[in-house]
Amino acid sequence: MEPIIIEASFDKPKVVLNHTQQFEISGRSFPENANLFYAPIISWLKMYAETPSLETNFIFHFELLSSSSTKQIMKVILLLDEINKNHKINIFWHYDIGDTDMLKMGEILRKEVAISFSFKEI
Repeated sequence: MEPIIIEASFDKPKVVLNHTQQFEISGRSFPENANLFYAPIISWLKMYAETPSLETNFIFHFELLSSSSTKQIMKVILLLDEINKNHKINIFWHYDIGDTDMLKMGEILRKEVAISFSFKEI
C-alpha cells in the first residue's frame, strides 16, 4: 500500500497517510470537489482497515473546513470508528488559538462515534 502524501495548497489540506502510525489532515479544506479530493483518502483508509496497526494516531487541524469537506471528514472518522472496534485509534483535534468554531466542529463530530477525541488549542 503506497503512502498518500499531499502538500497543502490554498484550498486543499496537507494529507499524510503512511505506515508511521500517525496520520494527519491539516490546513484549509474547501476543494472545488470534496468528494473527488477525499475519495483516494477514504479508499486508502479502507485498505488500511484490513490490517491496521495495534494503535494509530490521527491528527486533524483545520484552519477552514467547508460543509462538503466536513461530510468527507465525517466519512473518515466513521472509518476510524470501525477500526477502533478492534484496534486503538486516537484522534487529536487541533484548532488555532481562539477558534471556537473549529473546536465546536470537533465536538460535533466526536458525538457521532465511540472514539475519544483529544482537543488541543495551538
